Amino acid sequence: MSNNIDPLNKNSLSSLSFLFLGGLVSSICIFVTQVILARELSSNGFGNLMSAIALITLMSPLALFGVSDTWLKVYGSEGSKAHRWLKISLKLVFLSLAFTLLVLVFWAFYGPHDESYRFILLCLLPLLLSHILIELVNTRFQLEAKYISLAFWQNLIHFLRFFYIIFFYYFAFRPLKETDVVSGYLVISLGLSLIGFYYLYMMIKGKFTLALPLVHKNKETTNKQTKVQSPLKLREIFLKSTPFGLAGLFYLIYLQSDLIFLKYLVGEQAAGIYAAAFSIMLAVYYFPGVIYQKYLLPKIHAWANFDKETLLNVFQVGNGLMLATGFFVFIFIFCFSPLFMPLLFGSEYTDSGKALRILAICIPIRFLATSVESPLFTLNLMKWKTCIMGLAAFINIVLNFFLIPSFSYIGAAIATVVSESILLFLYLLTINLKVFGKDTWKGWWGGFSKSFWKHF
Repeated sequence: MSNNIDPLNKNSLSSLSFLFLGGLVSSICIFVTQVILARELSSNGFGNLMSAIALITLMSPLALFGVSDTWLKVYGSEGSKAHRWLKISLKLVFLSLAFTLLVLVFWAFYGPHDESYRFILLCLLPLLLSHILIELVNTRFQLEAKYISLAFWQNLIHFLRFFYIIFFYYFAFRPLKETDVVSGYLVISLGLSLIGFYYLYMMIKGKFTLALPLVHKNKETTNKQTKVQSPLKLREIFLKSTPFGLAGLFYLIYLQSDLIFLKYLVGEQAAGIYAAAFSIMLAVYYFPGVIYQKYLLPKIHAWANFDKETLLNVFQVGNGLMLATGFFVFIFIFCFSPLFMPLLFGSEYTDSGKALRILAICIPIRFLATSVESPLFTLNLMKWKTCIMGLAAFINIVLNFFLIPSFSYIGAAIATVVSESILLFLYLLTINLKVFGKDTWKGWWGGFSKSFWKHF
């Protein structure tokens, strides 16, 4: 391991523990919220609500257009000189947000759905703005290495939704209606958007401090930075962020588009049954995401530019740890999901256990893929990652069209497993050919040896 940047020291483990704690509490809040909504609303109402949220979530990468990931990349390579990218990138966000809102409004009025769904979709549009501001402020806290603030901010929306639903469930008039949920989510999104705007405004004004190892001392790099000071154009940030924006869109297509296809190809009830199963998966997926996308990714960009030895070490050890962890979680969910799904969500969701057992196969695949894909965010490798995700998204759409009409939510689950498997295979192939070569397959189990942890 390189002596320049220690990927896991005591401070790092402390920071990561805060992110894990926030992630654990957030996952519990998300899960309990979903359980209450599933039990209080009909399966049709729950399916309508979740498919509308899934559609807005699906469109959110188009609105953000990869700007937050682009910030991590440019700060990882340019250090504090990357401040010059902020204002021009926000112009791109404004244009992409306006376009995405127009698309969603058009679909709300002219899509093949009833007035109830149209009302839900239109009222939830502010979720798009809150998503953008949450992600951009997340990036600020990542760059500052303020992991306590990051843990609180990125999970705040889930905490607020949880307390809102709990208030209605125990103290307000019941039964809980779709309009009650939509109204609360709308107010929460607008409130968070105002807070997020303040933090973003302070960042634009330069009132934030970039953390090491993102502040580089490399003279050659510094010289290059001083030469590149001409005014930036919208086209430049568009080209830089396009791979990240498309990758985010493709990711959500094969992750959450199943809900949308189920609603339109089968019905709201099938979407509700699948949504109950997938709520478990989203809670599980949160943990590898915290480690890699929220904690390690800024460091990975820096290591890719200045410390490839550490990058390889973290990649290899991460693969083994993620695969083993994912496998144990898979065993638990596969064995017990038929028992706890109807117990938690109600007898109306008994079939959710069948869908969850199939989806559980994705858990070790997704955990490993989160580690394997991490170097592809860096340098000029993002184009390969985007192409791979685009292919996986296309395969997922094709499988959904063929499987869902005949097998409903079971077909959606099978399509997800196949898509995730193809994605992992192509990631490994690309890392082997373009990045680490034969070292791709070495050192996976180093994280289970005392020698790896003895200096922590």
